[in-house]
Amino acid sequence: PMAAMALQLGVALRKPGVYVLNPQGFKAVTAHVPAAISYASNALLTLVSIALVALGLIASGVTYGV
Repeated sequence: PMAAMALQLGVALRKPGVYVLNPQGFKAVTAHVPAAISYASNALLTLVSIALVALGLIASGVTYGV
């Protein structure tokens, strides 16, 4: 998830001596936070929607070739 966010924002995320995610990206600054929150919120909303649909299908007993 961190690498995907770094790519989406176009920033490099570094832990000195350990790793660099998206090394060709710009330095991450606080101005990137609102966009990061927006992307993460949209991803979470999508995952919750998928989970609710899956739970609804399970509760209704829908099976696919099982």
